[in-house]
Amino acid sequence: MMKQLLTISCILLSIFPVYSQEMSKRQFPPLEFYFSAGGEYNNPGNLNERLGALGVDKADKFGMAGGFGLSYRIQHVILGLNTSISSSSFRTEDDNHVKNSYIGFYLSTNALRANNLIISPQVGIGYGETRARFVKEGVTGTFDEFLTTTSNRVQLENKGEALDFGIAFKKAKPNTDFYKTLFKIGYRHGLKEKEWKITSASVTGAPTDRIRNFYVQLLFGFGR
Repeated sequence: MMKQLLTISCILLSIFPVYSQEMSKRQFPPLEFYFSAGGEYNNPGNLNERLGALGVDKADKFGMAGGFGLSYRIQHVILGLNTSISSSSFRTEDDNHVKNSYIGFYLSTNALRANNLIISPQVGIGYGETRARFVKEGVTGTFDEFLTTTSNRVQLENKGEALDFGIAFKKAKPNTDFYKTLFKIGYRHGLKEKEWKITSASVTGAPTDRIRNFYVQLLFGFGR
């Protein structure tokens, strides 16, 4: 999913300068585009309870996040796409590394205003994925066993659909139809509890968790 999001970002960035030049010759369409940077809080409670009982370090709850969004406005209704990727560490080789990703569609409006401040409620649905890697310390065995039956490193994953509720704040530019995006706060809630899986393995008796994700994002972009 990371490669897909990066590919989409590169395509958008490559065509945006050309598109902007063309639009400067006529009226800019009712589009909004932004990049986001911020933080997320996730709490896989059942997984962490099981890890604690087994004496394994719990999954990190906080992560730094980044992403982008693109939307189109039809009168007062906005239809948009947003994505985000968060990581508990900037170094992917760190022990107990947790990574979350999300992509979804949303409906919104810019009709709520207080002077130049635009208050934009959003509701959406999308698909979220969590990957967590854990290292078990003190494991012993032969070289061949670690390559066949025994391992001190396990990668878990949990995927599912989620509702996305948020409020974005934007600032209108005086005497124009344009505005710039400021920040957004929101919460994602999984539709169902999903069982944790071990990557490339079949397991039984795994705990289940529902996506519960609070986030705060700074938005760097503009719209009309």
